[in-house]
Amino acid sequence: MMRRLSLVLLVSVTAVAAAKPPVARPLYVTAQVEAAGLIRYWEANLPLAKGDALSQAHLVDDVLYVVADSGTVFALTTAEGLIRWGEKVTERDYVVFRPTHVRQANGKGPLVIPTTTAVFVYDRFSGDLIQRFTPEFPISGPVEAIDNVVYMGSSDARFYSVFRTHPQACRPVKNWEVLAGGPVTASPVLLGPELLLFASQGGNVFFCRGEDKSLIWSYDVGGAVMGDLAVDDTAVYVPSTNRSLYKIDLATGKPAWRCRMPRPLYEGPVLAGQTVFQYCDANGISAIDPTTGNERWRMEQGRAFVSHTPGGDFMFTSRRSLQRVDHATGEVQLTLDLGDVITPVRNTRGATVYLAGKNGRVVCLQPADVPYLHRQQVNAARARLHLPPTAEPGNANVKKSAKKRKSQDKDPFRSSRDRSGG
Repeated sequence: MMRRLSLVLLVSVTAVAAAKPPVARPLYVTAQVEAAGLIRYWEANLPLAKGDALSQAHLVDDVLYVVADSGTVFALTTAEGLIRWGEKVTERDYVVFRPTHVRQANGKGPLVIPTTTAVFVYDRFSGDLIQRFTPEFPISGPVEAIDNVVYMGSSDARFYSVFRTHPQACRPVKNWEVLAGGPVTASPVLLGPELLLFASQGGNVFFCRGEDKSLIWSYDVGGAVMGDLAVDDTAVYVPSTNRSLYKIDLATGKPAWRCRMPRPLYEGPVLAGQTVFQYCDANGISAIDPTTGNERWRMEQGRAFVSHTPGGDFMFTSRRSLQRVDHATGEVQLTLDLGDVITPVRNTRGATVYLAGKNGRVVCLQPADVPYLHRQQVNAARARLHLPPTAEPGNANVKKSAKKRKSQDKDPFRSSRDRSGG
């Protein structure tokens, strides 16, 4: 059962939390952050219910989506750390897969949140529910969406294209389906408006046209593909449980190289700074040359890529610390001790570090040379918090949603520096 969070409750819970802060380790040591050349840019304290905890966080365009164990999803702006909305999407213990934005030419596409039982479509600015539908097949992973079409894999060893709305039906309609050779748990990848990549646990990688499923090429990597694919301008990088990472040429469908690992790969690679970062269980993170497939260096304690900066790469370690390593050599430059941080947010687009704690605290760390966030910036962002990019604050179409969140907008979900307007 889905229900909208009470904004009055959100505010009151935050107030109580301020009076009696939960007992938890600090997310980081301030002196270590400053020594790393970073500053606390903003900080948000999400109003979790008693006994609830954050479990995952995802960066999608300019929004940070944070998921709690209870099935609640929060949307925060990455620029100011303001909470746009919080929604109870599903019940506890149901899987919430990575959210995605519907690709539209105007850049205002809604948010799609797939779960194990249903697909939810929200206005990404107001948080209003647009649509909820249950496919006739089990959902097994993240989805991709463009305009009126959602692409999704299933545990029934098929991959589907579904129309969210159809002029001749009152419910979503299946556009096409294909046999995938095994369950599809890895996220599909859309390349522009027409081209689609997906892979299955049967070991098959498919490149086709999304409109009519016409096959461009397919390749069998010889082992189940469970981790997400990564794509650059010319190739797709495929992790396999046959202990290998493959680079496959998009134009030909032929492998450019194969990098062997000591263990099966259950997670996908990350592309950043002209480097492929691949995690392998009990082996750490390997930095791989994308041209040759050769390993440049390996970080044995590495667990997850966080961000790439001119000064080095930030990595989350198996010891639950944050380390900055030299991009060329992998040499550890410094270590930040972390508290109750869940796996940090993966950011492949810049130097920003996002940390999310189980107790609802979310922190944004920026390089020290980034100007502080000023009160004027925050106030301007608040005025447009629930509006699409080109809408004006007085737009009648959004007044209702903005009014519903008036009490929540008063909450200072930012650092003390922001509140002081310094």
